Amino acid sequence: MEKIFIFYGPNREYNKYIPETYFLLDTLIEVSDLNKKSRFSMEAKLDQVVGFSMSYSGITEGGIQNFVAIINEKRNGLKELYLQNPPDCVKDELVRHYPKDILEINYYKYPKMTKKRLNHFLQLYDKTIIGQQKVKKRLAITLYELYKQKNKNKPMVLMFYGPSGVGKTETAKFIGQLLGGKICRFQLSMYQTGDFYEYLYGSEHNKGSFAKELLERESNVILLDEFDKAHPGIWSAFYQFFDEGVYKDKNYSVDMRNAIVICTSNELSPDAIRQRIGDPLFFRINDYVKFEKLSKEAKLQICKMIFEKEYHSLDKQERELISHDDFLDKYIRVADELENYRQMQNIIRNDMAGILVEKIFVK
Repeated sequence: MEKIFIFYGPNREYNKYIPETYFLLDTLIEVSDLNKKSRFSMEAKLDQVVGFSMSYSGITEGGIQNFVAIINEKRNGLKELYLQNPPDCVKDELVRHYPKDILEINYYKYPKMTKKRLNHFLQLYDKTIIGQQKVKKRLAITLYELYKQKNKNKPMVLMFYGPSGVGKTETAKFIGQLLGGKICRFQLSMYQTGDFYEYLYGSEHNKGSFAKELLERESNVILLDEFDKAHPGIWSAFYQFFDEGVYKDKNYSVDMRNAIVICTSNELSPDAIRQRIGDPLFFRINDYVKFEKLSKEAKLQICKMIFEKEYHSLDKQERELISHDDFLDKYIRVADELENYRQMQNIIRNDMAGILVEKIFVK
């Protein structure tokens, strides 16, 4: 063995390190499994082998436990091994058996808050999120603190609260874009059954888990949507995560230092959230950011923005069938009667679709 490279992070970054031509890790395990008839010759030269996060799902528990013995089989002529987000037991075995000049472990460094990114936040927020000026000011202070505390390891944990459909999730997505890409989003209101306990705390290595998804995240912004609606029995899973920036389950350890963790709630006050999640979690959250109900002016702006976006997504024939000014005026008149972005978007889309179906298909 000449090289073992372990990488923790997303696919798009891992692909920068692996060779252009390689055999998949699944192939190595198949060739090395003496108890399974393989379509490959036992003398096959698998000199460069690459494993992705999903590769371990196809390996039996015995294969995981005997991982080092398998890759040590000389007959395969293995020279370079690349592994993305392996289970802890695989990494630990490799560390014990191979010297540092052969084994390299690389952790993807997620982009951090910088002065330039903070400026972008201030310049672009109002163009993305309508009607939440107080949120912008509050978050600017929080993000500035994150920028100044460059050596801080503990994640920044925020609770966005307020009515549904007024910009909480979109704000989280916007911060994610500033810091490297798509946010890692989890809908915690779904975490109600025993299956989710296994998902959070880990079971077999070949099953999906919260930790595995965190390892593959594209940005260091984590969204825990409707956090307060999860089953109370799972909240202890977040104590160490929020305190130390480490998430561990049965198979994986995830470094979450310097992450921004955004929880959301539709409650209207921090006291109401405290009653739902209890003191241990309530006091682990760094800041509570209130999202207001939309003003009449904000609703008007949002209606115009949604209409223009939907109208210009139509093809030329469809646009000719809809009277732009009359249609837009309709929503300007009723904007104040509508509640939130989702409602406005659904109504405008349905109205457009109804007119187009009637004029194009109904004879």
